[in-house]
Amino acid sequence: MGRRPQPEIRERLIDACTDHALEHGLPDRLAPFSAATGASNRMLIYHFGTRDGLLREVLRRARERQLEAFGALLRV
Repeated sequence: MGRRPQPEIRERLIDACTDHALEHGLPDRLAPFSAATGASNRMLIYHFGTRDGLLREVLRRARERQLEAFGALLRV
């Protein structure tokens, strides 16, 4: 049996890819995400299955951040 992806590594990858996407936009390849995270394309696929799977998680995380920021503004 193969090893299972570690959730804490996956979370760090999502955060780093989200930071990159928010600063530079969504890339059309994995290479910019690989460079931003220091992980190989293969490692990203290992954790997310496909490029689309990674993009889904990045968009989800960006949305969470957006909702948190708007919520903080409403509490002020």
